Amino acid sequence: MRSPYFRIAEVEVHGTQRVSPEEVIALTGVEPGLSIFSIRAQDVVKAVSGHPWIQDVDLARQLPDKVVLNITERDPFLLVPYRTSFFGSGPRWRSVSCAFHSIRTSFAFSNRIFSRRRSTPGPALAR
Repeated sequence: MRSPYFRIAEVEVHGTQRVSPEEVIALTGVEPGLSIFSIRAQDVVKAVSGHPWIQDVDLARQLPDKVVLNITERDPFLLVPYRTSFFGSGPRWRSVSCAFHSIRTSFAFSNRIFSRRRSTPGPALAR
């Protein structure tokens, strides 16, 4: 439907602590002015799947003009200080961006870093 009545006027983001709502909106591409019916949930999920802190997103349409994005963030199991940032580990590990004393850094980690059998640093430390 291309009626202006169904154009998105408001986008709400719920469930974020580590990721800003503006960052989620930018990643998903769900913006005011688009048709509420042109947004596909699988496209939204795919758009945020590479983000290190976002585990899942649920898209809810509230007709006629509102979209709600419910975010599930990953919970780190372990954070280890390393230089100006942290290495993190959890059930579904990925690279993590971490804010620490207003310094935003990005880094990658692998569960191999903590392996007892390796005598050399893991791939993230070798860089």
